[in-house]
Amino acid sequence: MRFGVELKPGTTYWIKIKGTLTDKYGQVLGEDIETYIRTTDYAPRMQMPNGLGITERYIKPMRHPITFLNLDRVKLQMGFVDINYIIPFVKGHPFDFRFPVTPPGDFSVDRIWELKISKNKRILYPIELQEVLRDRSFGIVYLQVDAMKT
Repeated sequence: MRFGVELKPGTTYWIKIKGTLTDKYGQVLGEDIETYIRTTDYAPRMQMPNGLGITERYIKPMRHPITFLNLDRVKLQMGFVDINYIIPFVKGHPFDFRFPVTPPGDFSVDRIWELKISKNKRILYPIELQEVLRDRSFGIVYLQVDAMKT
């Protein structure tokens, strides 16, 4: 049976079907039916551009975008990669999300990021790169966000 309406996530709907409902063969339902259905919430997810990204230093503040849906908190890790370690660092890692990587010099930011977002609403947040760059006007920031290890 198709209803032709879009149902909202995480919502309970009461349904009443009149007993006079007739199918295409002329059969009548015969009695009123009341019931309800509950739609589930959207699955939690996080999405951000991955791989090597460039943020122009003249654009302030320097940020990297990330989108969240139905997550309460994530683990945020960021570290500065010194220019002398860029080539060995990039060549030495597959940068596969299944295998966390620690940049040379470790993470200067390693914390749980508490998210205050409404249920079933996708929201775009900025990751502030200056938190790692500090007083530098340029550099390489390695960042990883993990929704599984909070």
